[in-house]
Amino acid sequence: MTVSIRGNVVWSYVNFVVGFAAPLILIPIYVRCLGSELYGQWLVIVGIGSYLGIVGLGSWQAIGNRIAEASARRQSAEISRIVSTSFWFYVVLAFTVIASAAILTPALAARLAPRASTRATAACALFVAFTAAAYPLRLYATLLRGIERVDREQAIAAVANIARVAGLAAVMLAGQKLVAISIVQGAVGLGGGIAATVIALRLFPQGRPLLRRCSFSVVRDLAKPSLGFLGLSIGSSLVFGADNLVIGYALGGSAVTRYAVPMRLALIATSVFSVGTTALWPTLTARFTRGDRATVSDGFVAVSRLSVIYALCATSLFFFAGPAFLRLWVGPTVFPGRPTFAWQAALLFMSVLLIPADAVLMATTHHYGYAALAMVEAALNLALSLWWVRHFGTAGVVAATVTARLVTNGWYLPAAALRAIGMSGREFTRAIAHPGWGSIAHESA
Repeated sequence: MTVSIRGNVVWSYVNFVVGFAAPLILIPIYVRCLGSELYGQWLVIVGIGSYLGIVGLGSWQAIGNRIAEASARRQSAEISRIVSTSFWFYVVLAFTVIASAAILTPALAARLAPRASTRATAACALFVAFTAAAYPLRLYATLLRGIERVDREQAIAAVANIARVAGLAAVMLAGQKLVAISIVQGAVGLGGGIAATVIALRLFPQGRPLLRRCSFSVVRDLAKPSLGFLGLSIGSSLVFGADNLVIGYALGGSAVTRYAVPMRLALIATSVFSVGTTALWPTLTARFTRGDRATVSDGFVAVSRLSVIYALCATSLFFFAGPAFLRLWVGPTVFPGRPTFAWQAALLFMSVLLIPADAVLMATTHHYGYAALAMVEAALNLALSLWWVRHFGTAGVVAATVTARLVTNGWYLPAAALRAIGMSGREFTRAIAHPGWGSIAHESA
C-alpha cells in the first residue's frame, strides 16, 4: 500500500469516527430537545433534501471518475476543462434550485408532510437553499478525490462534522428549533465547500473555473455516464429517502423517529466497512484506466472475503446487542419492535455483502445496468412500502426495501462486477475459498 493510499484510507476512517460520534451525541439531544414528533418532521425535511442529489443529474460520480482517469494519464488541461465546465453548470443549477424551492416548498411540504408546521416548512426551504448554494463548491471536494487526495477531502469533512455537531448541539440546548437547525446545517456545508475549494486550488491551480475553459465536448463525454449515475441517484433516493416520507405520511412523525434511529445505527454499521472501500475508488479508477486488471481483481476478491466476515459479525452484534444499546442511548421509546428490527438487521447484512461489487461498478463506470435495475428496484420498493405500511407498519416498509433489493440488484451487482473485471463465477468462488491472498492473475496463469 503506497503512502497516498494509506493516507486516504486513514483519513477516511478518521472522518468516519467523527461521523460515528455525531449521531451518538446528537440523536439523544434531538429526541429530548425537539420531541419525537418535531424530530420526525426534521427527518422528513432531510428526506426531502436527499432528493436534491437527483438535481445534479448524476454528474458527481461521473465527474470524479473522469478527473481520476485524466489524472492517471497526466492530462492536466483536460482536468481544467472538466472543472470549469462543471463549475458553471452547477452555478446555473444552484440558482434554479433556490428559485424553485422558494416557490414550491410550501406546496410540497403540505402534500408530503401534512402534519408539519409553518416553521418546519421554512426550515425545509432553508435546508434546500443552503444545499443548492454549496453545489459549485462541492465540485472541489470531487476534484480532491479525483486527484487521489482523499486524505484532504476527508480531513475537511471531519472538521466540518465537528463544527456541525457543536453548532447543532448549541442551538438545540439553547431552545432553538427547526429553523435554527437548518441554518447551522447549511452554514457548515458552505464552510466545508469553501475550505475544499481553497485547498484544491492550492494543490491544482489549473482548477480555477474560467469560462474560456468550458467545453461542449466535456458535456458530451459526461452525458452518458451522468445519466447512468442519475438513475442510481434516483433509485437510491426512492429506496431509502422515500421510507421516512412514507412512514411520516402514513403513521406520523413519532413513527419516523422509531424507524429512523435504529436504521441510522444500521447505516453506521454499514459505513464502518464502506468507508475504506470508498476511499479506494479514485485509485481503483486509475488502475483500471491503466489496464491493471490483476490488481483490481485481487482487491475485489480480498474485500469480498472481508465483507462476508464483517457482515456476519456486524449483523449479529446489531441484532442481539442493538436493543439494549438503543435503550441506553436514546431511551426505550424509540425501539421499533422486534419485527422491524429483524428486517433492519437483514438489510444491514445484505448491504455489506454488496459493497465490493458496488465499488467496482461505480469506480470503473460499468454502472448502466445497475442504474436501470435501481430504477426498477425503487419503483418496486415504493409500491410495496405504500401497500405494506398499512398492514404491517414500519416492519412492512423495511421488508419492502429488502424484497425489492433481493429481486433486482441483490443478484445483479455481483454478476456485473465480475464481468467488469473479467472473472467467472467459478474463478471468484475458488479465489474466495483459497486460503492465500496471492494474485488472481498469477493463479490463473
